[in-house]
Amino acid sequence: MRFSTFLKEDCIGKYKVYCYGFSEPMPRALAESFAALGPLEIFDSFPRPFFRVRTVDMMLKGIVGDTELEVTYMTPDSTDSPLKIQVESLLSAA
Repeated sequence: MRFSTFLKEDCIGKYKVYCYGFSEPMPRALAESFAALGPLEIFDSFPRPFFRVRTVDMMLKGIVGDTELEVTYMTPDSTDSPLKIQVESLLSAA
């Protein structure tokens, strides 16, 4: 699955929010793969299954079957951070 990235919000010195757009709907298996980043919560009782991973350094959230994912990196210089590279590596493997 191909994806594109754009910077949605840049709170100078605090955090950056990136949006990842996909070429096709996100499968549940991809959402489940984000458990490698931290505690994964999937809310299956929602009309559209919402999921998120929250750690001290980031929050990743999205909806299974959607074509977008949002990741907030809490570190101000997250452009080439190991965490961002790990997120993008999981996306590339899908």
